[in-house]
Amino acid sequence: MLPIDLVQKKERTLEQYIKELAQRTLDDTDAKKFAYKLQDLYTQDFRHSYSKFFPIITDLGKDRISSLEYLSYNLETLKKIVEQDFLNGEKIFKGLDEPLSKLSDHLSLEIARYSYYSEKEARTKDLESNLLKAQDNVKNLEKELKHTREELDKATEELNLATDKIKSVQGELITVLSIFAAIVMTFSGSLNVLGNVLNGTANLPLPKLIFLLLLCGFILINFIFAMMYFIAKITGRNIYARCETLDCTCIDNIKPKCCGIVRVFKRLPYIFWLNALIFLAILVDICLYLAIKLNN
Repeated sequence: MLPIDLVQKKERTLEQYIKELAQRTLDDTDAKKFAYKLQDLYTQDFRHSYSKFFPIITDLGKDRISSLEYLSYNLETLKKIVEQDFLNGEKIFKGLDEPLSKLSDHLSLEIARYSYYSEKEARTKDLESNLLKAQDNVKNLEKELKHTREELDKATEELNLATDKIKSVQGELITVLSIFAAIVMTFSGSLNVLGNVLNGTANLPLPKLIFLLLLCGFILINFIFAMMYFIAKITGRNIYARCETLDCTCIDNIKPKCCGIVRVFKRLPYIFWLNALIFLAILVDICLYLAIKLNN
């Protein structure tokens, strides 16, 4: 059995030979020279270690993929030279055929294994690359989807606002038309009634005539207001003036709730003052009527 240090030296030499075989293609002359080197190496029952070949093949494959092709080609050339020597009976390379055949088989197996793993690794890298691209595409799609959702939400909000505005405009239009129609109808009917009343009261004294006109005005104004209030309730509109608090409760300012007359004065000032003026005019008319009666 060879000493360990000698075995290690021969293995390092064999590793160097394998790397040289992977550099370029050998012609017949160079191949014979290499065969002599291998014959000198495989002496003293030296046997190469199969487990050390895969790291060598891996390094050669990473360095240059064509190196493995050179190695395979040169090994086949060496085998042919040794076989030809045996067939010719020259026996120059006697004893090299068996270790060379094992060396070629072992290296071919490692080359095939490296090629298999390289192919798998390349496929794995392609899959990883495709996966990363797919993930990027998914992220981009998620961003686009998020942006689309935001745009959709914004468009929906704008549509809702537009719908509410259209409804508001429709309600306002209905309110205006309804109020206008009510006022026109009320005025038209009131004028007819007032004309008939005046025709029937042509011989009445002036104070009574004024009283009758003021009473008709009072009824007409409040009837118009009742029509406006009814239409406002139907259309959901508010015809009241603004107050300090909701429903005049005065809770926020810690004040007592307003009474009915004060609430009418604050929330419906135009109705309040019109009715107040009519009542004042009626009182003045009554006073004038009484004064005329007393003088007569």
